[in-house]
Amino acid sequence: MRRKSQKHSMHHRHSRGNVLILVIAVMCFIVLPVAFFTQQFVRTTGSQQEQRTAIEAASMAVAKDLQRIVIDDPNFGLISLSDCPPVGKDTKAQDNWFCNVRGINTVLGTIRLDMIISDQLNSTIMRLACDRDYTNAMAAKNRLVTLLQASIKPGGGGQDIDGNPVNPYDDAVAAYESNLIRMEGGKSTLVANSLKITLGWEDELYTNTVVPYPASIASLTVAQRNQNCYKSFVDCPYTFKGTPYTKRDFVFAAIDTDVRLVDWRTFQTGNGSMPYVIPSIVKCEADQQYTTVQPASGKETHTIHCVACAEPASLGDHLPAPGALAIDFPMGTVTGINSLMDIFCSNQVMKSPTDLLLTPPNGDSPPGGLVQISPPPLNTVVAPPNNVLHPPFGYVLALAVYDWFRQAGTNVNVASLINAFTLPFVPGIPANLPQIQQYQFDLSGNIQQSVQPYGKGITRPVSDKQLYSRSGLVYLGPPTLPPANRSIYDVYVKDFVYQPGRINGGKHAGEVPGDPIPPFNNGPPDPYGREIDELTNAGTFPSGPPGGAVRPTYQQKTGISVDILFRVRTVQMPP
Repeated sequence: MRRKSQKHSMHHRHSRGNVLILVIAVMCFIVLPVAFFTQQFVRTTGSQQEQRTAIEAASMAVAKDLQRIVIDDPNFGLISLSDCPPVGKDTKAQDNWFCNVRGINTVLGTIRLDMIISDQLNSTIMRLACDRDYTNAMAAKNRLVTLLQASIKPGGGGQDIDGNPVNPYDDAVAAYESNLIRMEGGKSTLVANSLKITLGWEDELYTNTVVPYPASIASLTVAQRNQNCYKSFVDCPYTFKGTPYTKRDFVFAAIDTDVRLVDWRTFQTGNGSMPYVIPSIVKCEADQQYTTVQPASGKETHTIHCVACAEPASLGDHLPAPGALAIDFPMGTVTGINSLMDIFCSNQVMKSPTDLLLTPPNGDSPPGGLVQISPPPLNTVVAPPNNVLHPPFGYVLALAVYDWFRQAGTNVNVASLINAFTLPFVPGIPANLPQIQQYQFDLSGNIQQSVQPYGKGITRPVSDKQLYSRSGLVYLGPPTLPPANRSIYDVYVKDFVYQPGRINGGKHAGEVPGDPIPPFNNGPPDPYGREIDELTNAGTFPSGPPGGAVRPTYQQKTGISVDILFRVRTVQMPP
């Protein structure tokens, strides 16, 4: 019985030994290879994720760089893919105030909106001004795209609003390498010179550029808009109504409110079916090497190629105070002129010849002098040599009003603007007292009317390289008045925002200047021998500190973009 038990125990031990041998065999021939395969698979997929994380970081770094690059355009001033408020140290105008940066989508959206407004107001000169701006915008778009394409090459770059260098290629490499995750047991590196950056476009992306409001006048289909913003990389043309002009094409770049990744599989280059493209989508691709250890062959080197695309961003610039349109009555309101519409429906005002069309070429006037000019588009409304220097005064007024609402960008409520022309002047100051009727845009693009006292007698000078015009004996009052009661008025126009930018826009870069301050300056003599008494006692526009600062009129609704003044003559009509 004891011998049998011992035999059974030995058999049991022998069985357990066989099981152990079987387990070891399974581990060696099945489990360990699977485990090794699993480890290698994890390493491989880990390296792929590592490379994808790196390439995505690189593409987003380039997108962030591209939205920082700024160019100085002669016709629009500082432009970029992104709007930017006036905070950059390298954006100072000659008067030491910072200038804001206009995104290229904002430039295009403003022109398209202004075309619609010009049609709503049925203004020939406004249509011509839009077409001038459109031609200039196409040139500005080409300059920007050329610089962006050059900046993504190795060694390429640009500058930001502070004058700092922006080097997209170098930043892409740095972002890629800083995001490499070293996998345990392997080594991963970027293949030298394998990083490639391309700019292009994709379907079904959007912008944050608002469409004209109300929607009934936007001239857009559902395929051209995403709620209240334009779709990108879709032609949104506009054709002036009732004119022989051909349609003008508007293709907006894909720019979102945040930098984000987009699908690299739908990336395209070229123009497709569009008339032109602003290639804002960044495609980054690169090769990455990693090393694994195989049981049979030892170390093996593998190469992975991955791609990612990113879209730049713009927070937009909502232009809190784009400047007012001011109608000045230094001797009280004018009989028969009770609204903007009364001015633009007066044949006396609109058809009178422009006596003087001037600009100060060397600083504000006064103290600088004034020279006669015939600027675009006013030089196109009358065929030379017939009165090119003396177009109908209504064209000068219309151009000034155009420059005023152009300054407000894409945010103008068209219905509110059109309605403002018919609304009567705001009461509050007796009609016989000096006053200024003002029209301002609020943050929603609606017109806000107000009436202000005429002031302390400090006249605004003519802004450097901007427009100043006069038509004498232009308004005699309504014909229903007795001749003895009909005063004679001269009308003056000061357009402070006719020419934007630091290159062509003069000392103030075509921005809204602040209220004039002493010392006073006497107005320069008229180049034709007649004194321009309107500029007597003109103040001086304030300058910023040497290091620069935000122009106060950018945020405070105290600035005036365009000033139209009715000044009574001392001589009345003969009885």
